[in-house]
Amino acid sequence: MKKKVFNSITALALCSVIASTSFSFAGTTSADVAKADMTGNHVRIISDTEQYIVQDGKTDYKVVVPENCSSIVTTAASELVTFFYEATGITLSVIDDTQATVSTESKYFSLGDTTLLRASSVYESVTYASLNTDGYRMVTEGNTVYMAGYGDYGTLYAVYDFLGDVFHYEFFYTDIYNLDTGVTDVKLRAYNIKERPDVAMRIYGWGYQLENVQTTNRQRIRSWGDYFIPVNGRNWHNTTSGYIPYDQYEAAHPKWYGDGVGKIQMCYTAHGDQAEYNALIEHLSETIVRLLEENPTKSVITITQEDSPYWCKCSWCAAEKEKYGSDSAAPLKLCNKVADRVGEIWRGKNNGQDRENGYDIVYFAYGSTIVPPTKNLDEVDEQGRLVMKSNEHTSAFFASTGIDSTQSLTAPVNAELIGYLEDWRKITDRFYWWTYHDNYRQYFVPYNGINTLSEYAKYIKEINTDLWFAQMEYNQSGTSTGWATLFGYLQTNLAWNVEGDVGAMTERFFKAVYKDGAAEMMALYEECRAWLQYMGDQGWYSGASSVFNESHKNEEYWPRHLLEGWLAHTQRAVESIAYLKDSAPKQYTNAYKAIATERVFIQYLLYDLHSADLNKKDLQNLKAQLKDDILLLGMSHLWELVPVQDFLSELSKN
Repeated sequence: MKKKVFNSITALALCSVIASTSFSFAGTTSADVAKADMTGNHVRIISDTEQYIVQDGKTDYKVVVPENCSSIVTTAASELVTFFYEATGITLSVIDDTQATVSTESKYFSLGDTTLLRASSVYESVTYASLNTDGYRMVTEGNTVYMAGYGDYGTLYAVYDFLGDVFHYEFFYTDIYNLDTGVTDVKLRAYNIKERPDVAMRIYGWGYQLENVQTTNRQRIRSWGDYFIPVNGRNWHNTTSGYIPYDQYEAAHPKWYGDGVGKIQMCYTAHGDQAEYNALIEHLSETIVRLLEENPTKSVITITQEDSPYWCKCSWCAAEKEKYGSDSAAPLKLCNKVADRVGEIWRGKNNGQDRENGYDIVYFAYGSTIVPPTKNLDEVDEQGRLVMKSNEHTSAFFASTGIDSTQSLTAPVNAELIGYLEDWRKITDRFYWWTYHDNYRQYFVPYNGINTLSEYAKYIKEINTDLWFAQMEYNQSGTSTGWATLFGYLQTNLAWNVEGDVGAMTERFFKAVYKDGAAEMMALYEECRAWLQYMGDQGWYSGASSVFNESHKNEEYWPRHLLEGWLAHTQRAVESIAYLKDSAPKQYTNAYKAIATERVFIQYLLYDLHSADLNKKDLQNLKAQLKDDILLLGMSHLWELVPVQDFLSELSKN
């Protein structure tokens, strides 16, 4: 097998830890599968066989998909065919399962819920209980390799795992991945693999992920719409805009809305009017049942306040806050009642049967509701259930912009908010977490979020978080500066397996993305991280709500000599890849763009803070290069609420 030099030292794709267990067999049998211990999320039992998938540049293998497979399984087949061809020069045939015949001689890659899978011993282990939504099994039985998830995305992720094992495939960033090429011989491996992500639901947080479905597929992350049922098009904040648009319901039900300026929010007590409160519960419940019927494969729906600091201050809401110690008590109580009523309506329409894949109604611990209930926690309802605890069909979605994600979760600055989070965990058995790791007031200034990323991931698993949404520059087009692409690669891998080796992954990323410029870019990265850590230690660029920090606008914080030294690293990195321009133009373009991406934040800070110290020629060159880089990379925003157009116009002025 002929390999690229870098690939020969690359770990298995999509899994940062190679299996530590061994299990010898040549062609797995049903007994082998049955006796293996498959507990845990990452069980990887792999051994060699004497059979071949590819021998002397030829193969008898075919890809088998279900007769009427989904677009996701079609994508899985396409990815397998594409990368197999790139590695070997062989185009695999794809057939549906009506054309496949199982025998001891069959040589298939079976993708998803095929008739072959159902006839195999593997099928009984492809369950929701074992794999959740996105997990998968990859098993060799006879000469056939089965790759199947409980959901179709699991099947797609199994394909990437297979490619990682046989061709050292690993995806880093849009259009940048590792893959062996010129492969003429591939032995069949005996697989008994179970992979289940440590975080069940993983939502993209960067604009460059949102814009490219191929990137999200290959990073094994999903969109909100894959998991959540929108209400009137809203997933995040939907109580008024989703369930009770003001212009439609205010005339008949004015008590459904908060008082005064709080009318932007729902009143979770209906101003103490029991009839209106019951009507609100019925309206919410009927809406949710209808949406569950319209979305049979999805189970999560939110009842979440609008993104506004205003809250209903009516006497009834105030009384609930006084009784239970928090504004969060009224939404929690309402959602529990809605969840009960949804179950009643569903069973009434379905011969007494509950919904097969259940349902989860999610409410926010955010803004006014970030503090969990603190009083009367032992109160029970008429059914003997705790009033201030989520029932089996409701969950809290914790979202605090106040946590300083440049510092440890155990740091004093985070003590109060993490204390709230821990208390929420006592109130809700299932948990969703919306985290923040960027500066939303300055997209062009690096934020030191990578240092704590591994800690976050491990804690998220420890507290059994069902969903992790790491919000970054979600509305930034093209790409983001300040090590965003590295962050996305690390975070998505850690969400799958929190024990991933960040150092090893970082080294692989730099070698793959920056090519021969890797050493210079790594030196820049390490210097930048050290400086950001120093800034944090000095209190310059950290603290509660650091994600809204604008204190960078100080020459002392970003000295000119420091920035010019960093810029020199990028210049030398560009020189190091110059030879690729003619011999490998695509590789050159990708590496050049990656270097230019980090050049943006350095140039921006030089221009923003040190323009007065630059001579006219140097200033004009700096402005021209910064503008060219922004346009080359397709960046759209200077910060969350400010598009880049005016800044580009400013750079164009003499």
